[in-house]
Amino acid sequence: STVADPPDPAEVVRRDHDYRGTLVDGNDLPPGVLNNIQSLRSTVNALEAQVTDLKSRMITVENLKGHEKEFSGATGLPNYAVFKALLKYFSPKPERMMWWRGKATTRRLCLAGRKRLYNGALHKLSLEEQFFTVLVRLRTAKSVTELSRRLNITQSSFSIMFTTWVIFLCYELGALNQATTRTCASRGAAAFKHFLNTRFILDCTEVYTERPSGLKARKQLFSNYKHHSTIKFLIGTSPNGSVVYVSKVWGGRSSDKKITCDASSCLDLLRPGEAVMADRGFLIEEDVAAHGCELYIPAFLTSKRSQLTASEVTRTRRIALACIHVERAIQRIKLFRILRWFPLSLLHVSEQIFKVCSFLTNFQKPVIADIEDL
Repeated sequence: STVADPPDPAEVVRRDHDYRGTLVDGNDLPPGVLNNIQSLRSTVNALEAQVTDLKSRMITVENLKGHEKEFSGATGLPNYAVFKALLKYFSPKPERMMWWRGKATTRRLCLAGRKRLYNGALHKLSLEEQFFTVLVRLRTAKSVTELSRRLNITQSSFSIMFTTWVIFLCYELGALNQATTRTCASRGAAAFKHFLNTRFILDCTEVYTERPSGLKARKQLFSNYKHHSTIKFLIGTSPNGSVVYVSKVWGGRSSDKKITCDASSCLDLLRPGEAVMADRGFLIEEDVAAHGCELYIPAFLTSKRSQLTASEVTRTRRIALACIHVERAIQRIKLFRILRWFPLSLLHVSEQIFKVCSFLTNFQKPVIADIEDL
């Protein structure tokens, strides 16, 4: 007698556990169960559509990379192509940078030759996600709570990531945006046709900070101009409107002259025969002359002079027309909302944050739209 072939196990399982067929027929189901299943299925479909809609509204690289205006508003960079180009320029340094653990601890680990500390939560994030989120924090000033929840990491892990990236970007963008050669003035607007030897335009700007509790710190940060606790920076822009110099951080109490005189790295960029343009508060003519250069500032009245001459009025108007471009550059920097107000918890990286925001504006469209004529 012939032995029958054993049944196919997959066929046996399909036949014995074909619940789908039973549900479709609905003959063996109690009354109303099929209706409940259909209702639950509709609810699941509605929830899936809601989740898809919510994901599409989130500020992520995937959602914004195809929308130039939205991407620029969220990051401060003009488009996704510039974002990718910067990330490629930084590579492979971000993969090797050590997570910030405080100045003393990080320095000790670096001197000891320790490699990058492992952080499980941050290790799961791609470099693109990290860089994008840091830019969003700078541009929109969204809270650490919101951004850490979006990335599904703790607030402490996000703070470590943010501080590390800001310090890294400060060094990298600073090297990328070094002062250009003296040909800048010839490429500037028509406002500089009378000042072709201008190397850069100087101005100071202040950022509000939380008021410290210590009396000495309050005294150093209090600004007589803003009547509030502030930190102060010296900005240098080329005649074409790009930021070429940012000083170290100063307390709001410091004067423009003191900041400029102590900014030796700024004046050292000058070559004999070049000129610096500034507002009338920058009384640094002797310091500039020591480098064999010239200072362009508006004329001002003194106790011995009650009226300006016609030539001084004309020259002052021309200088004011040229100096307005540094104000426009500072306005662009202040569009990074994190610079609206610094809490005390961010003061230790306030200088790096301001420099990063300043140099990021150089990737945007030129301040002077038409550099040939106005």
